[in-house]
Amino acid sequence: MFVETEYEEIERPQILTGPEGIMELRTVRAPIGVRLFGHTGITVRLATTYVEQEGRFSANEQFGIVSQEDDAWITDLSVEYRLPRRLGSIILGANNLSDAFIDLVEIDPLAPRVATRRFVFGKIRLNF
Repeated sequence: MFVETEYEEIERPQILTGPEGIMELRTVRAPIGVRLFGHTGITVRLATTYVEQEGRFSANEQFGIVSQEDDAWITDLSVEYRLPRRLGSIILGANNLSDAFIDLVEIDPLAPRVATRRFVFGKIRLNF
């Protein structure tokens, strides 16, 4: 079982808000989860993360400063099968299993930390 809490705070002057328009942004992520390891090489991971974000953004001259806040519980599930002789693993999973919509601003949109919509994936890892 694992429990974590992450707190992220960003403050920027209105003239240097970056491409996201962030003036102030506070994000809290609190994942709670469990991993179950089987003797057959199967691992099941279930995690629920509470995410809360509030911020002020500089939209443009017409709209001025915009405030936004949102929160949600996001549940992730994955099943991993470890291949014999440590040759690798096969992983199937889903992030944001319940498809709960949350309107988050990600600092790195190419590597989001929380799935804002349901995301189903498969992964094969081979060790040479």
